[in-house]
Amino acid sequence: MNGSTRAPECTTTTPPIEVGRWEFVADNVLRIPLPLPIPELKSVNCYALLGTDGVTLIDPGWVSEDTEKSLNTALTEAGSSMDEVSTMLVTHSHWDHYTQAYALHRERRTTLLLGRNEQHSIRAWAELDGAFPNQVGLLDGAGADEHARRLEATPVADTEKHTAYGHPTQYLDGDENLRLSGTVVKVLSTPGHTRGHLVFHDKTSNLLFSGDHVLPRITPSIAYERSPDRMALRSYLTSLRLLVDHAPAEMMPAHGIPQPVVHERAQELIDHHEARLREVHELIDAGASTGLAIASAMKWTRRNIGLAELAPNQQWTAILEAVAHADLLEWRGYVSRTTDGLTDSYRPL
Repeated sequence: MNGSTRAPECTTTTPPIEVGRWEFVADNVLRIPLPLPIPELKSVNCYALLGTDGVTLIDPGWVSEDTEKSLNTALTEAGSSMDEVSTMLVTHSHWDHYTQAYALHRERRTTLLLGRNEQHSIRAWAELDGAFPNQVGLLDGAGADEHARRLEATPVADTEKHTAYGHPTQYLDGDENLRLSGTVVKVLSTPGHTRGHLVFHDKTSNLLFSGDHVLPRITPSIAYERSPDRMALRSYLTSLRLLVDHAPAEMMPAHGIPQPVVHERAQELIDHHEARLREVHELIDAGASTGLAIASAMKWTRRNIGLAELAPNQQWTAILEAVAHADLLEWRGYVSRTTDGLTDSYRPL
């Protein structure tokens, strides 16, 4: 999912391919754009590793007949088939990455692997009501009562509430080396976008499948999940630095066009958030004391617009992004945070 602000975009001369088509991005590695039923994004990239010991799918999309048809067509035209799929790696449990994998796991008993800390949001899906129940309390804490009540009344989307969703075959912790489809895939833990987000490095082709952790055009949202971590921005920046320090690899994002190197984009995203941290610090110094007040004083999206000009679902994510930056400033020792039992207030130190 996209965030409310954007870092500078990557540029590329590679033309995009449309949903319903596919391409080789390396020997025995396919990129398959899959359709999505949401207006915010048109497609998600599934990657298929083709090997004599079976096919591995990475992020096989949002469950639907169109998704399964696109996967079937691509694999068949590439000389393989869905029957050869032995393992599925999923970067995180958002619907556009996980639900087709979960359906195949249930129907075919295909091995499904996911980051361990995704279990918090999977459990919360079964246990909590509403679309974003934990974010309602965070909005109250930000002094954004109207936004909190609006979100509290928001029902679960039809595209989600009737979709099977549950635990994988096995959870991964990161740092595993998996022998799959004739290659070794290194698992890296990259929390931030979600608590259990993973990226995967194919050592043979030197491709890094970055999920929603690093994207070429979108500045990924943080803690956009059912059971969020309040310090997700701290985790996200640490995870970005992991990729900056990683040996150069080609970036295979979940949305958008592959890029020659991943570490440059990771550094751009770090620079973007550090600039936002300086901006939030200046606003707190000037007297903006709540998450709502901070967000209301900031500009958002590439259009550089005010909070009130954003769509309602972007407004609450923007407020919580402002809170995330203020909380990180508190953790770094630049501001203090106090509460009256309902609303959190930030003060300069």
